[in-house]
Amino acid sequence: MEQKRERGLKKLPDGRWQFSWWYEGRYHRRIVPTKTEARVYLEKIHTEIREGRYMDRRREAKTTFEEAVKRFLEWSEGNTRPRSHGNDKLNAPLWLASPHFKGKRLDKITAGDVERFRLDRLKTMDCRGPSLTGLMRLAGRLYLERTGKTLKYENRAEVRTALANLIAEHSRFQVRRALEDYFDHHREPSVTRFRTELATLLQKPEFVKRGRAITKRTVDISLARLKRMFTLCVDWGLCAKNPAAKVRLFREDQKRTRYLAPEEEEKLLAICPPPLRRVVTFALHTGMRRGEILGLRWQDVDLWSGIATIPAAKAKGRRDRYVPLNSVAKDILKKLPHEIDRTALVFGNARGNQNDYLRLQWQTAVEEAGLEDFRFHDLRHTFASRLVMAGVDLAALRELLGHRDFEMTLRYAHLAPSHLRSAVAVLEPNLRKTCDHPSAKAMRLGTRGA
Repeated sequence: MEQKRERGLKKLPDGRWQFSWWYEGRYHRRIVPTKTEARVYLEKIHTEIREGRYMDRRREAKTTFEEAVKRFLEWSEGNTRPRSHGNDKLNAPLWLASPHFKGKRLDKITAGDVERFRLDRLKTMDCRGPSLTGLMRLAGRLYLERTGKTLKYENRAEVRTALANLIAEHSRFQVRRALEDYFDHHREPSVTRFRTELATLLQKPEFVKRGRAITKRTVDISLARLKRMFTLCVDWGLCAKNPAAKVRLFREDQKRTRYLAPEEEEKLLAICPPPLRRVVTFALHTGMRRGEILGLRWQDVDLWSGIATIPAAKAKGRRDRYVPLNSVAKDILKKLPHEIDRTALVFGNARGNQNDYLRLQWQTAVEEAGLEDFRFHDLRHTFASRLVMAGVDLAALRELLGHRDFEMTLRYAHLAPSHLRSAVAVLEPNLRKTCDHPSAKAMRLGTRGA
């Protein structure tokens, strides 16, 4: 009886077996010694195609690292937050310049290459310094400290132009050092001579030194985004495996729980100007991040139900988050002038733009209040810490903070006054029953008699 022929399998005249399959408009063929081996390979390939895991080895072998980075940046622009995409654009040139990746195909990059890139990054120096906006904030703060006056709006344009021209010729790190030195040695800084005097300083040898050392945290951010790129390349069928998967992050201890004491809060709020005081108080009573507060719009606020919505496009977890407003937070919003345009910013400036000048006011207020090692994000820690110390459940706190899991929320567990005591107290009734048991009493008496 003639054996039924299986689809995709064919016996060759020399006794070997050929298996073939259809993928993306063309046939693929392979030859193996036995029919069983051919059947197993073919079933595996069909399964991978159905599940979207199949990779065309020819396409995979041709993909270079440069092509992968380009595709990753295109994906990042449309699928991540602006800040994450900014990090990707910042790190991409570093990846492309690395001799461990430059000119290589993806299938030739190994875990050793990624590990050497990680160690090389840790040895390099960071000469980037603050951005132009950051330099402007620094100049405004230093000018305020030196003269007791805020930099006038018309003068800010001159300073910004001068700084923009300087960072085109020098590194931002060098400009920052020269800026600090300039305000340290000039009792009456002149805006008109600002660029000339700063350019003269930058010619001195001491301002051409290397920058500060790269931190492990900075290396971790770069490596984490590189890991993400390789993971996507595997999903896209551009490489068989992620060479960065087993390369570990440094992961310095990030469990920082600095929060305001009541007397520190009172001192800080007394120093803050009214616009900043409203923002700080709102942060202390909602736990929202600075970007979420300054980007909040009236269309996202429902005072009747007492809910503020953070849209997925602006939320850290890329999903809508709903923040309940207590009476203090609602009173702050009710006292603000309500714009006819519902898309207007809640805490915007007079021109309706985001009030970036609050950052400078914040730095000044923290310094004048004498708060050591305190950042705006620590107001969020203060919000969480006070809720835990008041006995709020950690599960409820997780929802209020918008955390995806308990890993971030658990950093506040040690602050709960009865969190651990109530846990071990469960054993007390059973312990009393055990101690009062006749056999236990007899054992204690026997011990005394002995």
